[in-house]
Amino acid sequence: MTLNRFKSGTPEPGDPIISSGSPHIPKVKPKLVPLQKPLLVMDNDREGVNSDKFWHTLGLVFKPRLTKTMMRLDKFGDLPIESLIRMQIRGLIIDVDGTLTEHHNQEFKPEVIAKLHEVRENFKACFFSNNADVRPELLRTGIPFVHNVPAKPDPIGFELAARLKLGLEPYQCAMVGDNFITDGGCRKAGMPFIHVKPIPGPESFGHRLTRSYGIAVANLHDWRREKKAQAKIAQEAKEAAAKKALGGKD
Repeated sequence: MTLNRFKSGTPEPGDPIISSGSPHIPKVKPKLVPLQKPLLVMDNDREGVNSDKFWHTLGLVFKPRLTKTMMRLDKFGDLPIESLIRMQIRGLIIDVDGTLTEHHNQEFKPEVIAKLHEVRENFKACFFSNNADVRPELLRTGIPFVHNVPAKPDPIGFELAARLKLGLEPYQCAMVGDNFITDGGCRKAGMPFIHVKPIPGPESFGHRLTRSYGIAVANLHDWRREKKAQAKIAQEAKEAAAKKALGGKD
């Protein structure tokens, strides 16, 4: 598991700031989008390419904040419940395909179901998928699905899931998913993103390609952030050494 700076509430340049009352809640004010946009009915077309996905895909390169994660996990079962509680996350919005199981698969591993029950006991939670498949095993966990909202990555979909389904503000929730292109759209709504390593399955070549592209861009931005942080530490150490040397001459 990799924890990123999002947990400390460090905003990206240009992000508006709000006071959260806790150093662990992200201090990025969600962009409030009017909800007059017609809601979309769940259908198979949601998995295809649309303008929201196209522009969000391009935006990943030029807006590093869109790839910023709260943490990155190898699998959903690694979700750190106690850590999220300490960070004062109150709600979880969970992707299905590639996150909990293979694409379009109806079966889920026992450890995934066990973790979902643990999630339900500790958070307000819902499933948010662009896939219209019915998953009876997930319904039995007692966690509801989000329906009739704009498809990911439209930020309005995340806002509606948080406010209407969970009764929370986006910044109080976290999106758990495997895809920076779709699930990562939560960042535009001011919602933290927990990335899970994708579970490979029978998804289309285009889906695999765009998902891999999103991960590659996110890795690049993470590397740049790390290099910038290292350079800052080195510069501060250099300045401290210079001041100490000057003090020793007095």
